[in-house]
Amino acid sequence: MLDRVAAARLRQPLAVEYAGAEVEIGHRFQEKRSMAEVLAEADRLNAAEGELRWERGDALRRHLQDAAADAYLAPAA
Repeated sequence: MLDRVAAARLRQPLAVEYAGAEVEIGHRFQEKRSMAEVLAEADRLNAAEGELRWERGDALRRHLQDAAADAYLAPAA
């Protein structure tokens, strides 16, 4: 579920659109939890931790450290 919450934190306007579609069609995309519930959890986490940000290279930096990520992402000469 955390992936849906993280996605909602990163792209809230799209998550709001999905929540509206759920209401419009009268059916949840996921049986156990509605997008409205996902959005509520995303809002709670944003209030507690601040907005989630994800920039190009963040995954590389997390796994390989800054120097390796910078070298990989540097434009070719």
